[in-house]
Amino acid sequence: MDVGISFIATAILVNILVIVGSVFFAFQANGNLRREEPESLPYRWGFFLGTYTLVNAAIGLLVLLALLLLHGAILPLPREFMSLFVGTMFLTFLLVAPMHILSGWIGYRIICRRRWALILITALTFNPLIYIPSTFYIAKRWHELSRVDPSRYRYHR
Repeated sequence: MDVGISFIATAILVNILVIVGSVFFAFQANGNLRREEPESLPYRWGFFLGTYTLVNAAIGLLVLLALLLLHGAILPLPREFMSLFVGTMFLTFLLVAPMHILSGWIGYRIICRRRWALILITALTFNPLIYIPSTFYIAKRWHELSRVDPSRYRYHR
């Protein structure tokens, strides 16, 4: 099997697993929320979006780190290009890793039911499939999310 096709198949499989896991967590967390705060609106989309963002940020960091540490085994290059490749990968890691860390933190804050985090991740995704449901979702929960007490929320810790 071609390496490119194998990589694409692995990426698709990992993405499907992340989506399924995020959906499962969203339903579990929403059930807990509804038991603890029965008057609150359902927050499944928020839990899904936060979990999906957090897990993808962690996977992105792991892939970057693996590429940085395993560059010789993954991509055998001639010796004269190796230092250029390592320098480029290190620079890429320094530039991209903070974005993954920030994305993971925003995902965590979405799970903590922060309105600003939902707005920020919606704007940063550049994805109309996220814009449309998130816009209606945020509008319906605008007042409720402004009153969230972080000390009562179990995922805040």
